[in-house]
Amino acid sequence: MPLYKTNAVVLGSRRFGDTSKIISAYTAEFGKVHLLAKGALTPKSKFLSALETFSESELVFYHKTTTELHLLSQAALLKSHLRLADKVEIFPFAAAACEITDEWIKGEEQNPAYYQLLVSFLNRLEMATPVQAPLFFWLFVYYGASILGFRPNLEACFRCGKKEDKKSYLFHPEKGGLVCAEDARESERYLKVSADLKNLAQSLAHSDFEAASHLESLPSDASGQAKLVKELSEFLKDFLLVQGVWKELPGSLGLGQKN
Repeated sequence: MPLYKTNAVVLGSRRFGDTSKIISAYTAEFGKVHLLAKGALTPKSKFLSALETFSESELVFYHKTTTELHLLSQAALLKSHLRLADKVEIFPFAAAACEITDEWIKGEEQNPAYYQLLVSFLNRLEMATPVQAPLFFWLFVYYGASILGFRPNLEACFRCGKKEDKKSYLFHPEKGGLVCAEDARESERYLKVSADLKNLAQSLAHSDFEAASHLESLPSDASGQAKLVKELSEFLKDFLLVQGVWKELPGSLGLGQKN
């Protein structure tokens, strides 16, 4: 069996027998992997906090070709993110990001952009206030879906390419783009998008998560952020439900259903 070393974010774990556990981790080089950590639950385990959920660790594991469960050999903690677990109002958003990642990523396929997004989100969330956390989470959802090929296009009408300057717009969730009034059809279902959300989406499309979380155009007051989060979350849930990539998860936030 080949021996591999990679950085990873621990998404979660479950008990295996009396002294071991199986962890799910998103790695920088191998996508999502499942690893058997023998003796991880014993008092003198060599793995210690390196396998706690949210931990960013360097993992060394034996890669088996006949099964998706590989054998963990070593784990060295790089960053614990333990402060996330202590923040009652922020912890659910970190847990939700890990649950979404575990659901969205199906196999061992390298995706450096998604790995960097997850690491950046956890770092940013650790320093966030309870007011900022919901917005950062939905920015994570937007960029995560975009990296995986589900980016909504709010630049122009997907049918004719026309750009409009209006107070509200129509969005076709199946096609993933705006529709101008002339090309709208009665038989189709559309989502209503405000000019503020359209402008935000255009800014996000030309930024990454790190830059977007510092955008000057983002509202700084609690009421402004709450209004933006409500519209952005409902829009993304509608869009991703139609695309088939949003399910009844994560349980930590109850985000699978529309409000």
